[in-house]
Amino acid sequence: MASAPLPIHLILDWDGTLTAKDTLHFLGQISNEHAVRDVSPPSSSWDDIVKAYVDDLNAHTQAYRPSASERNTIAEEKAWLASLEGVDLRSVKRVEDAGLFAGVTANNVSQGASKAVGSGQLKLRKGWENLLFRNEGNEGNLLSHISILSVNWSATFIREALLHAAYDTKNMDIFANEFEGLNRLNGSSGRLSKSGERGIRTSEDKLERMPIPRKYGGDELVIYVGDSCTDLEALLAADVGICIRDEPMGSGQRELAEALERIGVPVHRLKLLAEMPPPDDSRVDLWWTPSLEELSMSLDSLSQA
Repeated sequence: MASAPLPIHLILDWDGTLTAKDTLHFLGQISNEHAVRDVSPPSSSWDDIVKAYVDDLNAHTQAYRPSASERNTIAEEKAWLASLEGVDLRSVKRVEDAGLFAGVTANNVSQGASKAVGSGQLKLRKGWENLLFRNEGNEGNLLSHISILSVNWSATFIREALLHAAYDTKNMDIFANEFEGLNRLNGSSGRLSKSGERGIRTSEDKLERMPIPRKYGGDELVIYVGDSCTDLEALLAADVGICIRDEPMGSGQRELAEALERIGVPVHRLKLLAEMPPPDDSRVDLWWTPSLEELSMSLDSLSQA
């Protein structure tokens, strides 16, 4: 007699995975429209911050050893990803020192999310409804949890974007960074995370916030879906790691694909999950799909196993 399929905890990255493209620039628009500028203008603009980040990242990449072409193990790639924390933290400090989000309120963020979704500029990836609504009214569905795990700067923005897209997020856990003090009368302090709280900046930070996969003793089958190198460690640790790949691949998708090839991690075209081999922690295999619809169909296949 076949054993009953395990309940699934589906964990999704946000930018480029659940959304068609990165959404950080929408936060820049919210800053431009709603931040408090006091007497003098901010010391840096949004464009200044973006340029400084790119320049810092390029310099760090050129100086880091071993270089990308010389990194051939999972351990070497993890060390590289961990080294990016300094680049990200310096960017965060630039944003905070410039006061780009000082005075921004939760209502401002909600309005910005509504505007982005309503205008069609923020697009959720095709098939998102089938995936997120698939267990509505179905008590026997195997999908026990859906969570979002993101390095995005605002969990409120993610939640509000989904709400304005007509998805009720009350039963969804959203793990991301947040502007400190959004709900205060005078708005945010401008900090990008609460004082004394470690943000979600790196691949390792994402891994630390994942539930324990079944293959390591957890109670649920953990399926992680992501599209870029900040997802690498979560993808490797999950019972089933699935990479989103457009055709052709975007830059972040291509960077992840190249890293996985270099470190010797096979990535297969997604099959129906019911047809896939059981998770085996002695071997790491990942899967790829261009479609959330295909992912949803794959999850459905488990109920037929």
